[in-house]
Amino acid sequence: MSVRAFKYKRLYTSVYHILLIGILLISVEHLKAQDTQVIQIKAFNESLTPYGNIKISINQGKYVELNDKGLAFANLKKDELPIKSVEVGDPTLEAASWNLSKGILELTIRKKSYRDVKLLLKDENNDVVAGAKLTYIGEKTVNIATNTNGIAIVPLALNERIIETSQFNVEGYIPQNVSYQNDQYVLRVERLKQQVTIIDKDTPSLDAIDKSASDPNWEIFISNKIDSIDDLTLFYTLLKDAKIEELSESTRQKLDDKFQSLLAEISQSNDSTSFITYITDTTIVERDLENLLKEVRREGNRLNAQKSAFTNKIELVKEKLSNGIANLNKQERASLLDDINQLEELLLSNENEFYENLSGYKEMINELKVKYFNLTELEDKLSESEQKRLDEKKRFQQRILFISAITIFFALLIILLIYLWGRLKKQQRQLVVANEKVNNINQNLETIVSERTNLLEQTFKELDMVLYRASHDLRAPICSIAGLSDLISRDTKNDQLTNLILKTNSQMDKLLKKLSTISEIHQPGKFKKVNIYNLAKEVSERFSSIIEAGNLTFELDCNKELTVVTIPYLVEVIISNLLDNAFFFSSIKHSNIRKVQLKISQEADKLCIEVKDNGIGVDDKLSNKLFDMFYVGTEYSKGNGLGLYIVRKSVDVLKGQISLESEPYKYTKVKVELPVDDSQGHALDFLIDVKRV
Repeated sequence: MSVRAFKYKRLYTSVYHILLIGILLISVEHLKAQDTQVIQIKAFNESLTPYGNIKISINQGKYVELNDKGLAFANLKKDELPIKSVEVGDPTLEAASWNLSKGILELTIRKKSYRDVKLLLKDENNDVVAGAKLTYIGEKTVNIATNTNGIAIVPLALNERIIETSQFNVEGYIPQNVSYQNDQYVLRVERLKQQVTIIDKDTPSLDAIDKSASDPNWEIFISNKIDSIDDLTLFYTLLKDAKIEELSESTRQKLDDKFQSLLAEISQSNDSTSFITYITDTTIVERDLENLLKEVRREGNRLNAQKSAFTNKIELVKEKLSNGIANLNKQERASLLDDINQLEELLLSNENEFYENLSGYKEMINELKVKYFNLTELEDKLSESEQKRLDEKKRFQQRILFISAITIFFALLIILLIYLWGRLKKQQRQLVVANEKVNNINQNLETIVSERTNLLEQTFKELDMVLYRASHDLRAPICSIAGLSDLISRDTKNDQLTNLILKTNSQMDKLLKKLSTISEIHQPGKFKKVNIYNLAKEVSERFSSIIEAGNLTFELDCNKELTVVTIPYLVEVIISNLLDNAFFFSSIKHSNIRKVQLKISQEADKLCIEVKDNGIGVDDKLSNKLFDMFYVGTEYSKGNGLGLYIVRKSVDVLKGQISLESEPYKYTKVKVELPVDDSQGHALDFLIDVKRV
């Protein structure tokens, strides 16, 4: 296998591998997209107004920044659902609630009314107490427990501080002291010791007594111990094996009274604990509503019981009055009437206060209903919008894949053509070197040199023809892409996508035009007389839209009667590319004055073309490289590095000279000098140079 064939095989293998890797990457991205779900995040405040410019972390993941409208998109893996936690980057804010439905995560953001502090629980041996249940009594009563490290999180109001041990109740322990150390509170407790009951020696023990009426010590023991019992458990332990029916009537009455007393204490303790105390900033809304319902029902039962008791007491007072009113004097009756009037006023005041509170509660409940139904309506609208967005996204992805495939195909094709063109140029240079060596070795091999020269010229012509035909043939599919993009823009509302496609298509078309110009420079046409003013005027009018869009000022300084003998096509190429370069770098400068000047004059036997702009300028270190092929001198350039290269090639063909003068951020001036006197036969030299290139 020859070296050339081996290199071509390596090239084809590399292109095949690049395409294969591209297909694999697209497939992997598609699989990743199936394992994740794209959700839309929408944040609101408690008044249902969008809350923007904040950062949100879902399930303690990376923070997502919301825009000024409170919107953002995030990717969630399947194992991250359902959402367990939502944190706000601002420590003064918190997520009061959240709801994920049909791909939309709705957040309610509110200001924190509390802060979380750490509480470390240690016993008398300085050991941490893990799993202890404790109650904190502050502005709000909170029930918490310590973790395995003996640490509990206590929610405090923003201006609240832990002051004393009486604010804590620890199950099984007695709080001793509390202090603040190392950014946390330390509560030291002492374990409760078991109570020891001291029994009088004269009192018989419970185990030594026969629990029956036949043993007198049993009834004596009960009479002595009944008043000291303060717990139903002890009461049951004392009487679980006793025969109550054998006790005396007085002892049984004492037992009944003690049982009713203990039972009343338990009921009173339960009634004194309000269900509202279980509602805090950290509890669940559903549990809060249950506690509110329980509290309302209990208040209703309590009001009914109080009403019944109050009615009975009034009836009792009426009965007493009816029996003793005749024995009262006038002053006593007046005093009694005043008391009854005060009682009536108090009842009316309590009634008004009750109805005012009831009205306030109803207003708050109605407000809750309005908020809930507003959220439901908003969720329905958002769900419908999300479905449309998902459909549009699916169509958009399909179009992107199709257009990307076409773009990659043509990009690879262009790269391949450029590579082949470079290879042919390299081969051409190698042939020239070989031809020179043959001439130096043997001056008599004129025939061989002629044949090689003819072969070289033929190869050069074929190369130019390949580049010319390739650049022109590739413009046909580029035009097709422009047409397809126009059709796509009519079917979709995504103007950004279609504008990006048209912009890329325009850049590819511009590149192909410049490649075509490079091939046409070597066949520019014949020398003839041309009016330079008309030619410059025609070229400058092509940039009228750019001048208007960039707010540029353009000045043309040229004698309307200036006529010279030259190749019109090459002069047109020189002026067009110089103006294109000047307009672009003037438009990107941040200045109110953007000016481009074109000055054309004839000095003796030379045509002078001078283009000056007040753009961003050029560094002196780069001035020698600007005329090289594919060289881009600044990061602001959006071209392909062929414009000034084409200018230099055209100037070289016409045996002219080109120079550049610039000062960074002030101005750039390019001057071209072209010979216009054809008496010396430089047209013939041009044809000879074409063969030598």
